[in-house]
Amino acid sequence: MIINLFFPCALVILSALFAAGTSDTHTRLVHYCRLFLWEQTGLVYQKPVNTAEGMAQIESAENVRRGFVKDRELPWGYGSGIEDVNLLGGQLLFSLCNAWENNGNPALADYIRKLGRGFLLIAEVSPEKGFVPRGPHPDGKSYYTDPSMDQVTAHIYALWRYYHCSLAEEKHKEIIRRRIPEVMERLIGHNWEIMREDGKTRAYVGHSWLGFETHAVISLLMGLAAAWDVSGNEKWLVLFRDLSAERWKYLDPAWEFHFSGHQLYIYQKQYQLLTLRVILEKMHDLPHVKTVEAALAGWGEGMLASTWPQKPADWPEDEIRQLGWKTKKVTPREGWMLYEKKMFDPVFRQERSINNKALRIFIVTCVRFPAANFLGACLSGDAKQQEIIFPLFNNMLKAVDFTKDIDNGDIVLLSVLYDLYCAGRI
Repeated sequence: MIINLFFPCALVILSALFAAGTSDTHTRLVHYCRLFLWEQTGLVYQKPVNTAEGMAQIESAENVRRGFVKDRELPWGYGSGIEDVNLLGGQLLFSLCNAWENNGNPALADYIRKLGRGFLLIAEVSPEKGFVPRGPHPDGKSYYTDPSMDQVTAHIYALWRYYHCSLAEEKHKEIIRRRIPEVMERLIGHNWEIMREDGKTRAYVGHSWLGFETHAVISLLMGLAAAWDVSGNEKWLVLFRDLSAERWKYLDPAWEFHFSGHQLYIYQKQYQLLTLRVILEKMHDLPHVKTVEAALAGWGEGMLASTWPQKPADWPEDEIRQLGWKTKKVTPREGWMLYEKKMFDPVFRQERSINNKALRIFIVTCVRFPAANFLGACLSGDAKQQEIIFPLFNNMLKAVDFTKDIDNGDIVLLSVLYDLYCAGRI
């Protein structure tokens, strides 16, 4: 089954705009996987695990099993380098599958098979049915026991997308047919809250999926729809229809729609909406397909209008003075306009007395924040947003060398996801 997640009206615009873009798309994908994809697990990490320096930054397997990061108990593993394995790998697997189905480039097939195997490892590494861990560590066994909505939803839409990929083996599909419903059953069993592996402690980001706000509604409806789609069990369709009835208005920008979330991560909601749109088409529910398309556009608009920093303390006075910035906050386009290539030159930074903290602020503000939100606007499928964003993102890919200037896996991945979205032209 071939699933086209592009909007038909956007294909002509996308093709014309991308024709003038970069020729380095394959280079960025290969570079990213060469550094961040660990062959033994088939998963991607936030640190460059295929270098000695990068692997040294990954938390030890022993500390992961203890629920520690360095000398601090932190069951959700922030800073460990393995905390977002589902989130990052889920977006990559989803995007690779879509690009493969659109262009059949054999260079993508190997990556899809590796990541598909990796997500099946995630699905089976815990003895607790339906539990989605953070990890596992490159040892293939150790993981953090406190997940989040982002990790769980990415796990679901990645497995769903792989299930419908022509490269997925039947034995893998059989596992996925069980796995996604098991994840949803675990949520139901805990009153729709995400619990740690022990089933007793609510996760740090484990709030209820039954909330009446757009962010939660997207996750709930996507998860239920995916469970029905892979299993064929009418139970999930009935539950989907029951719980969606009073929630559609929260996906409609003309009604109760509300954009919210962390500016660096919220673009990933678009993958959930794209998943939901395809399944609604299979249900022949065309009115709600239109609702989801409106939600995609509304989410894209929200990302383009979002501002950084998240809080004033994220921009300390000394570092902002070093950077020469006078503004208090920026939109994604304004952040990109502050970009200076020479900031990556250590001699220039030394001459300007720009410290490493200021450099990190520069990279987040001028590259990561714009790239994440530009990507989200691209994924919206909205032609007006894409007319604005494609030239900006293409300019970023020419100005920023993601294979040399940036060593953060989260940021490098954004450039790869954009490449894969752009009509499978790798």
